Amino acid sequence: MEDKKGKKEQVFLSPKIAEYNRMMMKNPRSLVFINLADEYRKGKLYQEAVVTLEQGLNEHPSSVPALCLLGQIYFEMANYEKSRQFLEKVLAIKDDNITALKLISRIYIFSHWITDAKNTLSKALSCYPEDEEIIGMLREVDPDFEYGGYEDQEPGEKPESLSGNRDEYQEDTPTSIATVTLARLYIQQGFYQKGIAILAKILKKDPMDQEAISLYEEASENIRQKNEKRKELNGSQSDESRVKKENKLRSFLRNIGKKNNKE
Repeated sequence: MEDKKGKKEQVFLSPKIAEYNRMMMKNPRSLVFINLADEYRKGKLYQEAVVTLEQGLNEHPSSVPALCLLGQIYFEMANYEKSRQFLEKVLAIKDDNITALKLISRIYIFSHWITDAKNTLSKALSCYPEDEEIIGMLREVDPDFEYGGYEDQEPGEKPESLSGNRDEYQEDTPTSIATVTLARLYIQQGFYQKGIAILAKILKKDPMDQEAISLYEEASENIRQKNEKRKELNGSQSDESRVKKENKLRSFLRNIGKKNNKE
């Protein structure tokens, strides 16, 4: 391949491409076309990736990963109009797709559609309240934006170590060992922030990692449900406190009434 200046651009061809092509020859309707297209994308063979996805979408027209990958490829090619079209299709099927929400928000920002960007990012934040990239973009488009944050545990609470020994627990997770498995372990222990932070690092490197996307969505939903329960609990406690105050007031007024009657 040659760039615009006529210089040859080195292209990395993954050995997985040949493997996926063999699998496609055995089963042309296989969903492995998405993996094949993503390998083309990683090697910057965008035209090959687009053709592969278009052919696959003829068989699987509602495939969210395929549509999302097409949106990402056109985004990397700086064809933002085409990218937006495919990302909108993704969000019409799955309105909380993390990759589509982030990419289309960036397109809105590039296009100076600030209101659309704010609305989309607010939607994204409601689905993924601990995503630092979403929070950063919101601060970029809205200087008055303030984020309250979310606390996973009560103050001073600490989970059992991943290996079963509290003394071996590490507060910070090095990027080099950021894996979906480690993120899942944190999330299972209720450390949603730590798990989501690891998944965010993974998705920054590979936005199409379906396992990371799935776990990210699951953890974010757990946070949303936990926040709702906390609000309900606070609301019920407020109602209970209000009822107690009203009962005390009624009792006080009755006592005054009895005292007046005696007099």
